Amino acid sequence: LLSDQGVKLMIPFLGKSNIKVLSLARCGLHDKSARYFRNNKFLIKNLLHINVSNNSITYKGAKDLVGTLKHAKEYGTNLYISYDGNERMTAKGLRLLQNTEMELALLGMGD
Repeated sequence: LLSDQGVKLMIPFLGKSNIKVLSLARCGLHDKSARYFRNNKFLIKNLLHINVSNNSITYKGAKDLVGTLKHAKEYGTNLYISYDGNERMTAKGLRLLQNTEMELALLGMGD
């Protein structure tokens, strides 16, 4: 499994690449990985889809994923994050992500 440490080590290389889709489903990720994405805004310029499904991201990580989505919008990127199947995600975390996606989609309609 890649794990949070693997994501941390991978991030500098992602910033130099043209990768559009990053699939990290079932990689043993936790909230730290979500925080690494939020804290490394330069990644968002190229990525169009991040899949973090079927990991162990909680509500705290959901808040970081929301930050990542908002950073992407600021850069003019329509980033999509797949997050289903995170066994530790609460209904509150799911709602937060879903509401943010809807809000950003509505903002995009006005562009």
